[in-house]
Amino acid sequence: MDDTFIPFTPPTFIQHINDFCHNPIIAPFAYAGFWSVFCILSPLGALFLLISLPFFVIKEVILSVNAIIYDKSNPNHLSRDHAELVVVVTGCDTGFGNDLVLKLLKSPPPPCPGSSSSSVTVFAFCYSEAGCERVSLQSLGLDAYGINAVHPVQCDVTSEKSVAGAFAAVAAYISRPKEEGSKCFLHSVVNNAGVGTPGYVDMIPVKKESGKVCSFERDMEVNYFGALRVVKAALPLIKDQATAATSSARYTGTCVVNVTSMAGLVSSPNMGAYTGSKHAMEAVSTCLGYELKPWGCNVTTVNPSFHRTPLVEGIEGFVDVMYRESEVARRDYGKDFCTELKRKSITGSKLAEWRAENVSGCIYDQIYHRRSGQLLVGMDARFAIAVIRHFPASFQRAMVAGWKGAQFYIGVQPNLCKNKLS
Repeated sequence: MDDTFIPFTPPTFIQHINDFCHNPIIAPFAYAGFWSVFCILSPLGALFLLISLPFFVIKEVILSVNAIIYDKSNPNHLSRDHAELVVVVTGCDTGFGNDLVLKLLKSPPPPCPGSSSSSVTVFAFCYSEAGCERVSLQSLGLDAYGINAVHPVQCDVTSEKSVAGAFAAVAAYISRPKEEGSKCFLHSVVNNAGVGTPGYVDMIPVKKESGKVCSFERDMEVNYFGALRVVKAALPLIKDQATAATSSARYTGTCVVNVTSMAGLVSSPNMGAYTGSKHAMEAVSTCLGYELKPWGCNVTTVNPSFHRTPLVEGIEGFVDVMYRESEVARRDYGKDFCTELKRKSITGSKLAEWRAENVSGCIYDQIYHRRSGQLLVGMDARFAIAVIRHFPASFQRAMVAGWKGAQFYIGVQPNLCKNKLS
């Protein structure tokens, strides 16, 4: 390495301007001035957006039409240069993952460059043995497309050993002896496994305790570290096939789809553990997108708002668990506050609870038809939250929970605040 390189740093006068802008007296004026200029110039931004929107619409329509034509006309036959494409999906016991597995089995496989025909084999990673059995039974009663197939594998994403064992099975399957001319590649990895812990930050334990399944640690272990374990386990396969010595054994364009959440973009009260883990996964997904580009690997995120899944349906029970097991919840907040918190949690999730198949459909589009970037799922996600998250932080907080009528406005004071000295 060349240790003579001198990195560029801002010149002194820029440093002074930065210091000036952060002076406690000047800072609010600088902040107000920036947003005033932003509002004055926003018509120019709006004009640029209006000009670019038709091109965006045309591109998306072309992609959609091509996808429909491909799905309808894909030849259902085997050729001598057949390509078998492997898709790994985590969290397939229920919810989005389970829906996605069934959709992949029923749908035409994606095209594979250099092959006349292709098929898809889904490795459905399930947390429980019962989940594996459910996927097997569902696949038996399904009219699969061509020779598409599924292999349920029990995998706990919080366990390094379990993830390594699951991917050892995937690697063994891909490298197994095949008929001459046939190929098998890792096509996509979908990080869908997730958990959610509602409750105020000081009600939720940081680590797992005896008898307590809800914690910051639990959400981070599944939603963040679990997804990272899966990506890191998949990387040797992705790199090997992208750098294979022969063109017939080489495959670039593997897709990693991380199912995060709108909670990874906008925070709300009562979701500290879940939101923290999703923000972390959102950030690392962007980093992975940059880092895996040399191997032709495309990293995207799917960001749903509230959709009808067991996780969302269980919010009511989680709030009950918080009140029952947290002394802080009972002592500092009280029954009235926690009852209203429970009501708001249920109302907030039900207010825009969309069908889960919309999310699995969006993941399908990402991995099969190469829709790139960040995909927001749900009308509230695309047309409300997407706007709110670009406002200054103070406005965001007011719109989410600061005003009466806001989605997460509680309106009931905690016991400790009711009894505070005046």
